[in-house]
Amino acid sequence: WLKNDFEFKAWWPSSAWSLMAGAMGESYLADVTAAQSFAREQRLEEFLESLAVFLLTHPKKFASLEEGTAAWLRGLGKDGTNLSVHSDDTTDAASVASNEDDVVTVQLGPRRSLQRRMTAAIQGQSQSMQHFITQWVEDGDAILEGAPKLQHLGRTKMSLAMPAGRSSVLVGRPLAHDTQALLEWDFDVLAQDSRQLVGYTVQLLDEYNDLAALKVDAGPLRTWVKLIQENYHETNAYHNFNHAFNVMAVVLIMLSEGGVDFCTERSQFSILIGALAHDVGHPGFNNDYLVKSRHPLAVRYNDQSVLEAMHASVAFELLLSPKTRANFVAGMDREEFDDFRKTVIMVILATDMKVHFELVDKIQAVAEAMNRAREQMGEPDASVARCMSTCELLMDRDFSADRALVLKSMVHAGDVSNPVLPMHLAKSWAYRVVTEFHAQAEQEKSEGLPFAPFMEPHPDQTLPFAKLQIGFISHVVKPYWVEIVRILPGLRDRVEQLETNLKAWEAIVAEEVASSSE
Repeated sequence: WLKNDFEFKAWWPSSAWSLMAGAMGESYLADVTAAQSFAREQRLEEFLESLAVFLLTHPKKFASLEEGTAAWLRGLGKDGTNLSVHSDDTTDAASVASNEDDVVTVQLGPRRSLQRRMTAAIQGQSQSMQHFITQWVEDGDAILEGAPKLQHLGRTKMSLAMPAGRSSVLVGRPLAHDTQALLEWDFDVLAQDSRQLVGYTVQLLDEYNDLAALKVDAGPLRTWVKLIQENYHETNAYHNFNHAFNVMAVVLIMLSEGGVDFCTERSQFSILIGALAHDVGHPGFNNDYLVKSRHPLAVRYNDQSVLEAMHASVAFELLLSPKTRANFVAGMDREEFDDFRKTVIMVILATDMKVHFELVDKIQAVAEAMNRAREQMGEPDASVARCMSTCELLMDRDFSADRALVLKSMVHAGDVSNPVLPMHLAKSWAYRVVTEFHAQAEQEKSEGLPFAPFMEPHPDQTLPFAKLQIGFISHVVKPYWVEIVRILPGLRDRVEQLETNLKAWEAIVAEEVASSSE
């Protein structure tokens, strides 16, 4: 409970984490002895720190918090002492008390829930920015309680970096010279014809995966990739096959920077397929519009992750239909296919923007563990594999439960990776996103539907365009990519690029404000 509850880090001293990571055996029992007096003096942080050190470093792995606490109390010579831990949403304070019966009560204040953190984050933001941020949270309307309502009109009719010469660190052969360029950060995906990207996609899938070992038929695979390309709408400014290719390429580089250590050969291939198909059939309007307009897709998927459910469905309809002759997994047995299908669907559903902040919270726990392992080893750039081994050996962390989370997180990171590209590319992608936003707002106006204020301005309106990018980077992309880089430090230059881009957008805003005041 103490080890896995990420909420504790909101108020737990940073020194406590390094102490827990470094302490081995029972050498801290002398400090634990002092915890009882700390508790009686209301010194909650030291009290819980000492208990946690004991629980995390004891040679015996306790089955429950209660069992570990009992052993801790026996070490204090307090066999008859009971520990009561609970929270109370009626108070903001955390406290510790001991009664006449020697029952130590740890009173935790209300957990800093996602809703509370988001409410704090949007304080002082403009109405437009408030609505933009809460688009990325399930039940965002609750966070906006008391904020101005949405405007409503009456009803009327990639470039990715892999050093030259590096061989694939996954399961394939060294990349051919012409595909190296596809994995450079300054590669302009938008300048490529989508039909040409079909060939590049198949080449990358073949060179990064052992298709024969996976029982994947290369002929039908190419047919399926071509069908996926045809089912993306090229008329979409942003949600088109070029975007799909870019996301897949980002996932490839994340795999090459250590993400592969979280994968099996099949899950590695599966998340690449999921990345490619994650927006297939996208109409250019988001889930919010589909639900508000009572679109047939929203009715079919019960207003829940409407587009993501449709993307996954289309991907497998194209794969399994006898008419398409695109079943590249026909050679897999049932268990292999079920595993492949489950992973593809999982990562596509994780691209729903409503789960973004949930992923941020969950991936922080993995990042914390990896960071502590690197501190323990004294190697800030230690490989993912070594970190996982250290965590499992010294901190008793089982990464099996984290693997699915990291797979989802890599694909989602690829989906929001535009701001980590060089500024000229990031700006081009941003212009396309905002073009779709504007088109949706205009459509919603024409139908008399509520529309989000941040979607209304055209990207040629420089000031709101730049302000939106600043909000997107500061509140959505940066917090997420910072955690990704803590897991995969080889991507550290992407956060540096993100900071450079943020300053560039801020400079644009300053210039626009200055010119408007003249």
